[in-house]
Amino acid sequence: MKKRSVVSIVLFLCLGMFFVLPETASAATKNLEMSQLSVTAATTTSVSLSWKKVNGAYGYYIYRASSKNGTYQKVAGLKKGKIVKYTDTGLSPSKTYYYKARVRYSKKYCKPVKAATRSVSFTDAEPAVTVAVYKSGSRVKWKAVSGATSYRVYRATSSGGSYSRIGTTSSSKLYYTDYSGTSGKTYYYKVRAAKWKSGKYTYSRYCSAVKFRTVSRVFVACGHGTDILGAWDSGCTYKSMSEAGLMLPITKSMVKYLRASGVYVYTDADANNNKNMLACVKWANKKRISAYMSIHCDWRYAPTGTLPLYKSSADKKLAQALNKGVRSNVSIATRGLSYRWDLYELSAPKAPAACIFETGSISKDYKKFKKHDAYGKGLAKGMCSYLGVKFAD
Repeated sequence: MKKRSVVSIVLFLCLGMFFVLPETASAATKNLEMSQLSVTAATTTSVSLSWKKVNGAYGYYIYRASSKNGTYQKVAGLKKGKIVKYTDTGLSPSKTYYYKARVRYSKKYCKPVKAATRSVSFTDAEPAVTVAVYKSGSRVKWKAVSGATSYRVYRATSSGGSYSRIGTTSSSKLYYTDYSGTSGKTYYYKVRAAKWKSGKYTYSRYCSAVKFRTVSRVFVACGHGTDILGAWDSGCTYKSMSEAGLMLPITKSMVKYLRASGVYVYTDADANNNKNMLACVKWANKKRISAYMSIHCDWRYAPTGTLPLYKSSADKKLAQALNKGVRSNVSIATRGLSYRWDLYELSAPKAPAACIFETGSISKDYKKFKKHDAYGKGLAKGMCSYLGVKFAD
């Protein structure tokens, strides 16, 4: 016989043995049965099991259910017969489970065994915490900790920084809304439970720090409308048009797009421009906002084009962003930016940045103003860019 033929026969026999072994193993082990499982340990999130080795076994399958006669799901497939223990992890505290097992290739299960995870002690408990935007604030929510009589909420500006307590709630109130954070700033929140007993407090563990960026808040004032004496002030006029009438739809459009982008907006436009500039600034100064802006148009003899007004370097950055946003969305000229030190709506707001945005000339640019949705959208794009907020088109 040739050497090549001998090699081929040997390879064929080896391959045949490879494919036959599992079937032979299955036939040999189909009636093997495991002894009862033993629960050797349990923590708050795990159960450890052991069993006696079964001679001839090629491995074991472990199953778990939440009730004795419930649906069992396979949680482990052990492919070595010498393995005689398994730890099931990721379980819930204070919960009962049932386990059964079988030899690999066998159809015979051992009887179910009952196991229970340990309850978490109060001092080892850790509240499960989430943070989300709620109106103009950040709402911190958590799950109840058994035995708690109150909860403490803490905040820091970095994960490993110094945490200050910002709130305390009763045991029945599982949330706290933080309105004191700076607009558009990232904070880290922690919560722990407290229990009053025998004249003293004991505490649970702190939860892991939860990172959250506060909602960006701005004030958008619609120019003119109600004057400081309470009378109606239409602003500049041209033909049958007024500044107040043209700016209100633009302001409402800007507000609509900002809110759709997740920005919290304070504005007199919600009440159809019912506040004068003194009232708007007073209102804005009570809020923790990132920017104040007032929307106007220039008089009939003014040149065409936008003219954002600013006072400080921060104001200038806001003015540039707004101007860029408008001109990316509306075909309109610009007269650049103009520094002004003498205007109330640039000097009085406490916001980090303020801008009076002259949208153009009432006589030369009114056709642009009448496309109020596009103009307001451009202003919103600019504000989002300044705030570092993604614009929702």
